[in-house]
Amino acid sequence: MATKLDVIYERVPEHTRLMVSKSFDITERILDLLDARGWTQKDLAEKLSKKESEISRWMKGTHNFTLETIAKIELALGETVLDTSKRPPASKGKGNKYHKKS
Repeated sequence: MATKLDVIYERVPEHTRLMVSKSFDITERILDLLDARGWTQKDLAEKLSKKESEISRWMKGTHNFTLETIAKIELALGETVLDTSKRPPASKGKGNKYHKKS
């Protein structure tokens, strides 16, 4: 039997679920990089000339990062946050869990 949460989840458009998933992935990557450097959110805020409260809101996982913001974070951390390296396309007729071929 489906829970109320299951019913609500199924009503959310697939592109929205994908966007939220990617947003959480970006946030997790940033937090991992901060941890690896021994930095706090306050340290990142100082590097970006932002308030710590703004960085804290970003790190909740639902922030819609712009490419400009990601680039600034990458420069501040000296690490790649978003990997856009080219990969060969999926095999003809196949997709992945988000990009299904009809």
